[in-house]
Amino acid sequence: MLKSMTACAVVADSNEMLRIEVEMRSVNSRYLDLRLNLPALPLIPENEIRSLIADKIKRGKIEVKFTIRRKMLPADKTTTDPALMQQKLSNLTVEQCIRLFFNQMVQVEEVTELTAEQEADFTELWHRSLQKCINDFVQAREREGEKLARDILARLDALSDYLPEIKEINRTTPANDLQALKERLQLLLKDTTVENYNERLYCEIALLADKHDATEEITRLESHLTELRRLCFQNTPVGKEMDFLLQEVNREVNTLGSKANNIRLTQLVVLYKTELEKIREQVQNIE
Repeated sequence: MLKSMTACAVVADSNEMLRIEVEMRSVNSRYLDLRLNLPALPLIPENEIRSLIADKIKRGKIEVKFTIRRKMLPADKTTTDPALMQQKLSNLTVEQCIRLFFNQMVQVEEVTELTAEQEADFTELWHRSLQKCINDFVQAREREGEKLARDILARLDALSDYLPEIKEINRTTPANDLQALKERLQLLLKDTTVENYNERLYCEIALLADKHDATEEITRLESHLTELRRLCFQNTPVGKEMDFLLQEVNREVNTLGSKANNIRLTQLVVLYKTELEKIREQVQNIE
């Protein structure tokens, strides 16, 4: 199914010492554009992160942010009972109170360096968190992509429903032109004598029929709509291919409009162009 290029995912994980949060956000882009916001820790290799993301995501401007903090110590009865807390603090000197305050502040500050003990488990922690965030991020893209696919398929079905009418108009146009010209000529020539005008009339009708015939354009249009519908069910990135096909569909519709010699066909061309623009806006958001 289609995947959207717009998504967001946030994952938080922790071990005994540290808490990590990974956030991923993305918007539309022609290519894969990764913007990494990493802490100043050599244990988080940028190249490996880029490789892990690129394996699952092919297009989009993606912002990835890592936040690492030391975990707060678990609260005990002393820190939750106001009376006991006041009694304990009253026995501390000013210097001890200041030291206690800064120790608590350090526990919630972002980590910029790790001890040897913390480094042992940190690689597994950030790797697990990133993989979980990537999976959630891809699933969010798929959910949004399903909505886009349903909208695009509904519009493609609506356009396909008009094809039989377009074909019928294209088929009957030469006969209608012939009848209209006959009536016009009979009106103009009713008081004159012109021999063999039927032969010339049929020649003109043949030229008009060739000029206004849109059979080839209709055939290609039908083929492109079928291909667009098929792409909506693919599991690989198809955004660029769909964008190209929409350009081709628009070209065929423009040609159909230039050949239109029928008011209803002109109306259908306008309707097609309106729906195609709406589909194009949706396709711009597809991976």
